[in-house]
Amino acid sequence: MNNSSSSALSSIRAHYMALSQSEKIIADYVTENSDDMVNMSMMELANNVGLSDATVLRFVRSVGFKGYSDFKIALAADLRRPTEVIFEELDAQDDAATIAAKVLRSEMQLLQDTLEHLDMDALKKAIDLICSAKRVFLFGSGTSAGLADSFYTRLIRLNYNVVMNTDAHLQIMQSNLMGKGDLIIIVSRSGTADNLIRSERLAIKNGADVICITCNAKSPVGSGATVTLAGVAREFQRDISGSPISMLGIIDVLFTNLQMLDLEKTANYERKIWAALRSTRNSIK
Repeated sequence: MNNSSSSALSSIRAHYMALSQSEKIIADYVTENSDDMVNMSMMELANNVGLSDATVLRFVRSVGFKGYSDFKIALAADLRRPTEVIFEELDAQDDAATIAAKVLRSEMQLLQDTLEHLDMDALKKAIDLICSAKRVFLFGSGTSAGLADSFYTRLIRLNYNVVMNTDAHLQIMQSNLMGKGDLIIIVSRSGTADNLIRSERLAIKNGADVICITCNAKSPVGSGATVTLAGVAREFQRDISGSPISMLGIIDVLFTNLQMLDLEKTANYERKIWAALRSTRNSIK
């Protein structure tokens, strides 16, 4: 649970994808009317969004606060905090420089939110699982496939025994042939793809471990994984598409930690890679 020293707006962003539709209505209202919320009672908020007091209280607890008073104290602190960046909506009249500023400020806030809410114990466990795995499988689908591929190329550079797969049928086949010592890293923004849910269940049934990198820790994949690392999405900004930046940040954090475990070995792998690439370029010429 959070306390009054935590950021209310950051907590909303961190938990948004896991909220119910009614709770998302409250989250949108609070985000858009944060200045007016400080003096608003729970009953007034419930009336303004057309929902019950019980739903408001459930929302407050879903985003990590014990009660409405704790949530309001944290929200008031957000409004006094100059470093708290509120996401800015794009306008059709914005020029290129304005769009660049809004997008990059929003992405910086996503990374800050992810750092604030990242489970450091889960991060350490994920690093241990990768280090001890006999085989590592990278699974992704849809818009997350590119992120999974990015992590795959990083692990290859550290000489891990890693396989990349974005084909739904092959994912299920591979999962059913896994055993103890195998590890799947599932990269999925929503954590709701049927093939990934089934692959995860088969792998765990057969004794393998699963790391899930997602923006929805309470999704079927996120809640079923051995370890879940959750980034923060920007789902409630309807006119700005969601960004994979927080998940890519988690991938960078994992990769850098793995690099730092043995710097001499990491440097040796890099030298071998660059020597091979130089040789390839020279032969092409």
